Amino acid sequence: MILLAGFGPFGQLQVNPAGQLARALDGSRVRGHTVLGEVMPVSFRRSAPPMIAACRALRPLFVLGVGVALRRSGPTVEARAGRLAGPQPDVDGYAPPMSGGPEHLSATLPPEPLCAALGATVSQDAGDYVCNGWLYRMLSAPGLPPVGFLHVPTGGVPRGALGAGLAGLVEALEGTDPSVRGSR
Repeated sequence: MILLAGFGPFGQLQVNPAGQLARALDGSRVRGHTVLGEVMPVSFRRSAPPMIAACRALRPLFVLGVGVALRRSGPTVEARAGRLAGPQPDVDGYAPPMSGGPEHLSATLPPEPLCAALGATVSQDAGDYVCNGWLYRMLSAPGLPPVGFLHVPTGGVPRGALGAGLAGLVEALEGTDPSVRGSR
């Protein structure tokens, strides 16, 4: 199983392409694995805990979070998440205080398959909103499978291209893609 967690609407964005991708790929098969597509609220408190519980209960091969980056023109794969407080409140009106822990945590999914399939670049800055907070919490939780995060532009990315990226991640994690074997 592959867990694909896309964020839902927030602010002026009534249709989030991240959540649309999670819904569109839900139930599809990728290299023998079923994709479980979940839509998460844009909430610091309510997004990560259900995904952590799902990872522990379902034991997916990996989990990929997807969010929209309003100011980016193309897809970006996040290399790390930062320990910081959100400067603006989430959909619940909550902005967390500065948390403890390391300043940065590195994503544990190799970026190469997503970059190749989507024409994405690697980003060192997951932002300062819920996407970054979700990735940081997921990477902080012990015993989870590899975790990564993809930011898409407001126009989204083609479903087929994301499916190809997921297939590349399966190959990389199952040891059949020599181009990323050494990067894990």
